[in-house]
Amino acid sequence: MIKRLLGTTSLKANIVANFIGNGWAALIGIIFVPIYLKYIGPEGYGLIGIFASIQVVLSLLDSGLSTTLNKEMSRLSVIAGKEQQMGNIVKTLGNVYWVLALIAGIIALCLSPLVAKYWIHPKELSIQTVTYAFILLSVSVVFQFPSGENR
Repeated sequence: MIKRLLGTTSLKANIVANFIGNGWAALIGIIFVPIYLKYIGPEGYGLIGIFASIQVVLSLLDSGLSTTLNKEMSRLSVIAGKEQQMGNIVKTLGNVYWVLALIAGIIALCLSPLVAKYWIHPKELSIQTVTYAFILLSVSVVFQFPSGENR
């Protein structure tokens, strides 16, 4: 439809569609902030922001491993008899992901009480509630990082 409206190449139509989609996502994000604040309060919304920030930082741990895996799988998939090597690469990089996820999760678990008490300074929520939120965040990070859900 966009291509027909613009009468241009598919590249231009894709660029316009991308801008429209990103604009819509930004608009929805702005519209829903007051609703989030009404139901979970500013401290709860702040915890969600911290969780999102931690996910972004953890994406740096990826350091191109997923790109490397995709490139190697593509390269080896067209060569006959490379199934064993493909399996070895997947297993090796999978182990690296799980080790990184466990290390990040253990660090986050250990720091949860300290972060809740000395960094967040909650007023409406109890320190115990914020600590439990960080513990849940730590556990979810362990399982989300290897699956690639944080990217």
